[in-house]
Amino acid sequence: MQRAARFRRRGLGLAATLALSALLAACGSAGGTSGPDGVTFKLGDTSISVPDTSKDMGVSDSLPADASGDTATGDGQPDVSTTITAVAIDVTPTLAVAARSPLAVTVKRVSGSDGAPSASEKVSVRLGGSDFELGAQLAGDGQAQPAVNVWKGASADKFWIAGARPGTVTVQLVVDGVASAPVSVTVAMPSKAGLALAMPTATGASTGSRSKDSDDTIRIDGKQIGAGGMTLTVRFPAAAKAGDMFELDKTSPIGGSLQVSGTIADLSGLKVSVPKGRLFIDQVEKGWFRGTVVGTSASLNPVVCAFQIPRDGGFGVDLLDDAQQLASSTTIDPSQTGIHVSRASISAIGGGLALITWRRVEDVLKGSYPMATVDVASGAVTPVDPLVPLVHAKVLTDDGQGGYVETPTGEFMGWSAAAQTGGVRGIVWEGKASKGSSPYGIYASLLGPDFKPQGAVLKVSDAGCWGQCRPSLAPLPSTRWLAVWNPPDGSVQAAILDGLDLGTIAKTATLAQAPASMPTVAAFDADVGVIWQDPQGAAQYRLYSDTLSANGTAQDLGMVAATTPRGSMVAMASPTSFGAVFFDTSNTLRWRRIGLNAAFVTAADLQVDTEVLAAVAVAGKPGQVAIVERRAAAANEPQLYIRKIVVTSPSDGGANLGPAVALPQSLGKMPLQPSLCYSAETDSYVVAWSGDKLSDGVWLQRFR
Repeated sequence: MQRAARFRRRGLGLAATLALSALLAACGSAGGTSGPDGVTFKLGDTSISVPDTSKDMGVSDSLPADASGDTATGDGQPDVSTTITAVAIDVTPTLAVAARSPLAVTVKRVSGSDGAPSASEKVSVRLGGSDFELGAQLAGDGQAQPAVNVWKGASADKFWIAGARPGTVTVQLVVDGVASAPVSVTVAMPSKAGLALAMPTATGASTGSRSKDSDDTIRIDGKQIGAGGMTLTVRFPAAAKAGDMFELDKTSPIGGSLQVSGTIADLSGLKVSVPKGRLFIDQVEKGWFRGTVVGTSASLNPVVCAFQIPRDGGFGVDLLDDAQQLASSTTIDPSQTGIHVSRASISAIGGGLALITWRRVEDVLKGSYPMATVDVASGAVTPVDPLVPLVHAKVLTDDGQGGYVETPTGEFMGWSAAAQTGGVRGIVWEGKASKGSSPYGIYASLLGPDFKPQGAVLKVSDAGCWGQCRPSLAPLPSTRWLAVWNPPDGSVQAAILDGLDLGTIAKTATLAQAPASMPTVAAFDADVGVIWQDPQGAAQYRLYSDTLSANGTAQDLGMVAATTPRGSMVAMASPTSFGAVFFDTSNTLRWRRIGLNAAFVTAADLQVDTEVLAAVAVAGKPGQVAIVERRAAAANEPQLYIRKIVVTSPSDGGANLGPAVALPQSLGKMPLQPSLCYSAETDSYVVAWSGDKLSDGVWLQRFR
């Protein structure tokens, strides 16, 4: 079958592949594609010629001589009838796109012969105050496309109103220059997912299925459109955005064709070809593909179509809802009184839940470490008791003489990481262990069913990084975790923690000697990968067993700049491998797959994006990795963007899956720091963000 013709996107000057086609599923034979006359119809094949009126629709699609009505002439004002005194219409006030409803018209005449319009009376429609011919649904300005169409039926007194675009419009019918009173009609997308089609002589609907073409278009296929089994196919570019509009015009030498070809058996073998039309993209986010098609058949009969298919993350980033604000700052000046919140950390903890923590500072001198759980399936946020309640702003450290002295930094909480292993939940954090004057350091604790710290709090390290240690936590087999952090001496340290006995550290190790910074860890089963940055050389990685036995020596990912941002280590369960997200000397964000033998899977890495200032990544469903990027932005532009990488085979280096999507509400005077997790139970990601030191709040967003 030939590839569908190329289509031009209005206002963008770019070619985009689109086609709309239909196929008969022959009655009584599986997979049949022939109509009653034995003719086979092809999906999206632009070699199909546009039939003339007599062949296009047959008798059932023919229109009366006056079907299109007459337009006003002269000065543009209609001549008021001398025989008609009033026109009344009865219209359903709500319609779905691609649904039609009878439009009743009653004409009052001087002669007293009241009733429907006669064949000799001129009928037109006024939508939103603008005059249209009956059935003329393609507005000159596509962005001003009417929300409804009014169609003439098979007889002079038969009219249909059909939903064409989401919105509200006033409808009037004008008969011999006399207009009815305006009636408001609201049109919305259908309540059920799938495809819907309507024309004056036929309607149909289907649940639909979706796939992706090799030329980067999304194809939505419908089955059983109408009782005869017409298959409808909608295509549009994977990079389409809400608000995009595409012209489909067979007469254009660089255009294409919108083809609907098939047979609806219960309508006397109705055949329809649609050579001209317009496709609108209404929504490509929050879990949906939604759009509408308005077209004209070869015999000038109008056709409207609606498509809405749930997304599943297979085509890029699908935002599942609006961003939620969990906490709000009242000041961004550390010398002022008020509240500021920052350093949001989010982790998947099993059972379809994520745990989020953040630092809260009140009136400069007081602070705490609040927590909340996120139901990843619904987005519901439930506050729980703080990890650490009220603490002093001035951090007290041991003076070596049996007392404590204040440090000048005063940062009493850093970052946290949580994980579940063997049904046990644990958390590590940088800061204080409890209220009062407890020393600053790296701490760990088990979490009970109510998410309160359970048992004694374990001091993992007395490192005082003042927000720079950034501990990572990865689950290991046999109810254990691996904690990795970056103490002030510039090394990379690790500790194995036992969820059944958190009284002591099971094992410690130095993974990298100074100078090294910004490590992250990822693991599945008994394989562990760690990435860090050598400020004087390259981004490096090393693989280990779950007992911290090294799998070879440290390996270079490539040269980095002295100010290179933190990278991310990713553990992919399928294809089984690790992945590294890192920055090169020009701060270009890159991705490289690493085999379990510590060797590169491919000879080259993938250039993910440029002009990225920070990034965090995590593996999701098999073959997918989500990346949150922070970019330089103006005050009124988003800082944070989400993108996905897909790996299709064990030897595949990976490719970008769709374009990056801006996070709503990711604006801020301070650089925003994202934290990301993936919930396997719900096949969804959650990203949380806040400012580095001070911010305007704490936010989260769910996506697939």
